[in-house]
Amino acid sequence: MSKIERYDSLVPMLTGLLIDAPHDLSRYSNFIALLYQNFPIYTWIGFYFLHDGHLILGPFQGRVACDAIELGRGVCGLVVQNGEPHIAKDVRLLENYIACDNLTLSEIVLPLQIRGKIIGVLDIDSYILAAFDQVDLNGLQKLLNILSLSLNGQFAV
Repeated sequence: MSKIERYDSLVPMLTGLLIDAPHDLSRYSNFIALLYQNFPIYTWIGFYFLHDGHLILGPFQGRVACDAIELGRGVCGLVVQNGEPHIAKDVRLLENYIACDNLTLSEIVLPLQIRGKIIGVLDIDSYILAAFDQVDLNGLQKLLNILSLSLNGQFAV
């Protein structure tokens, strides 16, 4: 199965998980678990939420992670500042990179928006160099859009 097909196959599964979720925390947690189970190249996946000028660790799967990230620091902090997703094909080349896991080689970070406002980021790491590309960005954005709709109470896929 191609990456595009794999992302597309997660749409009905994610919809099923989110539609009757009792709480937003359940939505975030199952979103992370579903992706982690279906993409073995992910070594870490989680949310960081904007709170008092920092990004605070939310639901995740993988190794222990950084608790808080200052805005403007690391890939996550930059994504919040500029509002654009970022693919780091080789994190070792980034001056501002925060290494929570020294084995990580590549990373993709997307802003999480509710009602047009950034509330945090989705952060995914891999031990594989250049693990992420435009296909991942498109697939993850599609899934994040479904999550955002469910968090907005406007769930209609």
